[in-house]
This record gives sequence, C-alpha cells and structure tokens, in this order.
Amino acid sequence: MWLPAWRTGTLDIYMVNTEVVRAFQFELMGIRLKSASGGLAGPMDLLSFAPEFTAFSGLVVGTSFGTSDINPGEGILVNIGFTDIATEICFGTNPMNNVVSDVSAGALNTGWGDCYCPAGVNVCGVCGASDPAAGYDCDGNCTSEYDCTGVCGGSSVIDECGICGGPGTVYG
Repeated sequence: MWLPAWRTGTLDIYMVNTEVVRAFQFELMGIRLKSASGGLAGPMDLLSFAPEFTAFSGLVVGTSFGTSDINPGEGILVNIGFTDIATEICFGTNPMNNVVSDVSAGALNTGWGDCYCPAGVNVCGVCGASDPAAGYDCDGNCTSEYDCTGVCGGSSVIDECGICGGPGTVYG
C-alpha cells in the first residue's frame, strides 16, 4: 500500500494485491481523520475510522462478511478525508494495528510504503525542511575551506600586514 495522491483534505490509499482481501486495518499518522469511504473498499459491509486519543493518528478498518471481498488487482483501496496535517503522513508501524487479511482471516504479507511529504523533501531527504546552507553537507559538516575568521566558505583573508580581514597596505 502507499499514499500516491494527496489533495487538500483528501488522501487516496492505493493497494496492489495478488490474493483476495477480506479485511484490512491500518493506522494513519500525521493527519486528523475525518472520514473513510469509496475505492475498492466501498462495497464492503463495514468501513469506519476510529480516531485515537493522540492528535495526529487514527485507525481505518474495513471488513467484509462474505459478499464484498476485494479480488486480486490494484487500485485505490479507500479515500480518506482529513483535517489538519503534521509534517508528513505515514502508515503506523505496529503490526497489531496494520494488517491486511485473506478470506481465512490470515494475515497477508504487506508492504506499507514510504511516508508522504506534502511540503516536499529537501536534498537531504528531510520532509518539509530547507536545504542545508551553502558550503555544508546534510550532516552539518563544512564542505568548503574555512576563512581566517573561522567561517565555512567565508571570504576573509589575511592581508599583507598579517591582519585577518584587514584593509591591506594603506600607506604607500
């Protein structure tokens, strides 16, 4: 599963499955859940969401009681409505809360995909952050030479009189 489409207040959960799916349950972190509907799960007998007690997480649950299984294929599993967003949107990591099951209630091997960052990812791969300052790498290390004042990539030099950043020879 992954989070391919995001619009203000709406998120599509996409699924590729090679086996029949009878039920699913997953946490969404980073948003305040408002609704869950439609998609491949639309015809299921029960589709609900249960906001948890933390501000930016919630549990989405879908199940079939025998007539509305999801056949092998791919597509939007469910459309999520939400309000408020943290920096990024992620599936939870607790295997008890994140499971897709087959017609025998057996857990299917599921890849949950990466977090989604609506604000964009910087050159270091950090969601919603600015790129590092010029002359620095992603770990904050100086990648340029230090000038005589100790500034990474600075332009101060020692003049003819031995003064860092001095005016040079001022008397002819």
